[in-house]
Amino acid sequence: MVHSVVGTSRKHYILWAEKYKNELGPNYLVEWRETGGKINMRFLENLKPLGLLVLRLALGIAFMFHGYPKLISDTPHWVQMMTKMGFPGYYAYIAGVVELFGGGLLVIGLFTRGAALLLAIEMGIALARVHIPAVGIYAVDKYELPLVFGAAALALATTGAGVISFDAFTFEGGRKAPKKPKA
Repeated sequence: MVHSVVGTSRKHYILWAEKYKNELGPNYLVEWRETGGKINMRFLENLKPLGLLVLRLALGIAFMFHGYPKLISDTPHWVQMMTKMGFPGYYAYIAGVVELFGGGLLVIGLFTRGAALLLAIEMGIALARVHIPAVGIYAVDKYELPLVFGAAALALATTGAGVISFDAFTFEGGRKAPKKPKA
């Protein structure tokens, strides 16, 4: 039904809206604007909490997946890899803790801004000290994963966890101040 509105005149839109108003309800997604009959995409604004939840879950799971071997299953290999990359060996433990526990915090939506900022900084260091010097700035296909991880983590650090998180109830104003009684 939504696609039949695109490119129609105002008269046709009004007839269409009248025909389907009972099925669509008062808050249907297509709003008519005086912009040439285009579909208004403002309804996506209502999906921001869901989008932030999906971003947090996907990014958190991915970081946990990459942090687990550094900290638990393959630590000696990662200690050796860190020294080959020019870092002290104990950086494997630091990276493992940041990725595993930071990813977990992203998944549950607790301390999201701080965890995401640490993850973004880690990815920035990985890009600047390891990936880009090894392959060059133009070989984006060789460093796209830490680039996307860092950008997504920075986005979460700047926007916060959203309303579907523990942060919404604890740190980001989920509780409102009680109203003063009228005297």
